[in-house]
Amino acid sequence: MKWTAEQWGALALKYSEIYKVDAALIMAVIEQESGGNPYAIRVERGFWRRYGAAVIRNAQATVTSLDDKWAAYPDFAACSYGLMQILWVTAAEFGVIPQYPTELCDPETNIDAGCRKLSSCFRKVGGGREGALLCYNGGGNPAYPGDVLARVQRMNRSLLHVQRA
Repeated sequence: MKWTAEQWGALALKYSEIYKVDAALIMAVIEQESGGNPYAIRVERGFWRRYGAAVIRNAQATVTSLDDKWAAYPDFAACSYGLMQILWVTAAEFGVIPQYPTELCDPETNIDAGCRKLSSCFRKVGGGREGALLCYNGGGNPAYPGDVLARVQRMNRSLLHVQRA
């Protein structure tokens, strides 16, 4: 199946209203991060090197031992999942707490978590799109904001078709 960001326009509009983030920008992030593929998974080795020990401590400190098993599989915690490429621990940080990391491949769950994070990034940087996108991406790729913003105008045109439907 060929995936596109445009097919997620209705969800982008829904979460745009909830989190006050431009729907075309949401779709541009989706296209940049996953090409619109809700099953996209990318291992983030740098994340695990930097935060892995804390993730394990956090899992072991919870009331239930059911989530401790994930500590034996660090790639689960060190992967970005789904349309907006959200880390499992990032989703939890923003209040989306799936039992299994792969639940972030559900488009609605993923866009919810991604928009919570993106909205937080806008607040953190005082509203500028470039700064918010750099925050969303973790700051490691200075070209990221420009790459995403180059897609926004096309996504705005796609949203016109979604809004008419």
